[in-house]
Amino acid sequence: MLNLTMFQCMIDTQYSFNLSTTWRCLVQDQNLKIHGHPPGLLGKNIEFNDLQHSTIIGSLSVKTKLCDNINISGLIFKNGKVKISGGLSKLECDNCMTNLEFEHILFKSIIAPFLEVISQNISMKDVLISSLSINASLKRSEAFGKVKYLEFIDKLSTKFSKDLITLPPIMQKNGKKRGRICAIKVKNDFHKKGSFAVDHSGNVQFFAYSNVEDLKEHSTQLLPIWR
Repeated sequence: MLNLTMFQCMIDTQYSFNLSTTWRCLVQDQNLKIHGHPPGLLGKNIEFNDLQHSTIIGSLSVKTKLCDNINISGLIFKNGKVKISGGLSKLECDNCMTNLEFEHILFKSIIAPFLEVISQNISMKDVLISSLSINASLKRSEAFGKVKYLEFIDKLSTKFSKDLITLPPIMQKNGKKRGRICAIKVKNDFHKKGSFAVDHSGNVQFFAYSNVEDLKEHSTQLLPIWR
């Protein structure tokens, strides 16, 4: 079964945030971890005590846990946009799930509860998902093994365009010997986002698909030679 594991989305709330005021309200909630960022400098943090010096805040980072102990991170911008990311507790994606259904689950279980935490003034009927990125996984009951893995790589090269395939670094001349050095990577079609990686265990990781339909289509192309 294909399991959805992680997500990232950009939300347009149609609401303008006063980041200093928002921070002062949220800091009272002990369940939140908050820090600010200067404009254009996400790698630099602003501490809460710096607010008294009228520090300009470009964005506000908020981390919390929602139902089922799901870790959620949000990045709030004053123009009303909120970037939200986190886990999906290995949400099963069956053959019937559509992207509309997934977005409904995501909105009801994660997006709306998170937005309610950061502000009571956001009208949920005005909230839009402007972009979405989904990760997923497929697990095997037993590993491929060396011989079967090499056979699998050969089959991949006949199933998918060679321009979309990146061989494992360990099989490349001058390949970088770090990371998942035994994983072969296959990009989605040129006009679609997403890619999957399969290592010698046979387990599959899917990365950065923009919707569930594209993810399921790519996994369906893989399944006949993966099983």
